[in-house]
Amino acid sequence: MTPTEDQERAGSGREPSLVDALIPVLTLIALLAASYYLFGDLASQGPNQIALLFCGLVAAGIAYKNGMPWSGLRQATVDGVSSGLTAMFILLSVGALIGTWAMSGTILAMVYYGLKILSPNYFYASSAIICAVVALSIGSSWTVAGTIGIGLMGIAANMGLSPAITAGAVISGAYFGDKASPLSDTVNLATASSGSELFEHIRETLWTSVPSLLLAIILFVLLGAPSDFDATATLAGIEQHYDITLWAFIPLVFVFVLAVLRLPAFVTIFCGALLGGIMAIVLNPDVVISFAADPSLATPLAFLKGVWKALASGYVSDTGAPDIDSLLSRGGMESMLGTVWLIMTALAFGAVVEHAGLLARLVNPILHRARSVGGLVAAVRRRRVDDCVEGSRQPPERGRVGEVRGDADHAGRKQVRAAPEPDDLVPRGGEPGGEDAADVAAARDQDAHVGFGA
Repeated sequence: MTPTEDQERAGSGREPSLVDALIPVLTLIALLAASYYLFGDLASQGPNQIALLFCGLVAAGIAYKNGMPWSGLRQATVDGVSSGLTAMFILLSVGALIGTWAMSGTILAMVYYGLKILSPNYFYASSAIICAVVALSIGSSWTVAGTIGIGLMGIAANMGLSPAITAGAVISGAYFGDKASPLSDTVNLATASSGSELFEHIRETLWTSVPSLLLAIILFVLLGAPSDFDATATLAGIEQHYDITLWAFIPLVFVFVLAVLRLPAFVTIFCGALLGGIMAIVLNPDVVISFAADPSLATPLAFLKGVWKALASGYVSDTGAPDIDSLLSRGGMESMLGTVWLIMTALAFGAVVEHAGLLARLVNPILHRARSVGGLVAAVRRRRVDDCVEGSRQPPERGRVGEVRGDADHAGRKQVRAAPEPDDLVPRGGEPGGEDAADVAAARDQDAHVGFGA
């Protein structure tokens, strides 16, 4: 693609220089580093968003300097943020679902039956499977590692097994479940930034994550050793505070059924959240009334307030058992507002960077220098890194594996980025063909087979 074409795509104004393109990117890197240095784990709760907004203004100032009108930049920002609205609503529904499932006992039931089927002879493999199932159900690897994982490591130490290997099993299962769950915020962030459909993205990632998990489980089986394991005390503690029943799995089955029927992700997840609230009233009415914390209300209104509160701000468990309370106190749409904020600022920054032609100014020279399979791979990797840095203006929607669909007229902003043709990868003065052309064709075939989801 020529510089003139890039300018036409980006908008009016002269072509940005390399320095223009580097300024917002390097500024963002510096501010993110400073953010994590100053705020640590709290950086994602506001400081990073401020950094993205500031760098977006820097990029907009550079674009204005190069002759682009503010009206075009404003419209590009609006289009960029609006392209992520679907993912934002999905995230909000995920928070609501976690809140009602925690109150209904669905999450605790999964933990309970997971511990009951834990095999002492295959402790490591069982730990990986349990963590994978729970993480798949709640969409959080850190939650699983910080609750069930810590418990499993303590159990391993008491059984004379290796806590280090147990930690590896916990992480293997937890990260698999997190990457394969439609409830995961990282999965929804990935689909928002890539423009892919949620369940299509998950289906593609399974091609690599399932074999990886199976290989890990086989390794953990080989590393396991027969040993005695008694989870009676843990199970008794759960039974003391909750009436565990298989009926608690109804919301989980319902969500899976709607997912198989290929209903939109937001509809599927939010309906699962509403059903979780209904099951909480049926299975744990006293818990719902207690959570409503308003004795003046009639019972039906107390039920409504309790479920409504769990949907909005999440459930807070108060059983007196620290492990159970830590596992169940979570969820609510409110818990997802920080992530939604991050998506909005990232998309706004990416929209300005792309509209100003800064991204193309960085990427095109790299693509033009790719004249071999190794160069092509390096260029693609670099381009994907740049796409992540820009917060990602929505690229074309993804359909089947290797298929790219785009609608150039959608909201006036959907654009299809052309992949480099074999002719672009031939040295100047050369002709396509021979070993280079064969390598490029093989690389393109491989990319079409693997697909974007990988």
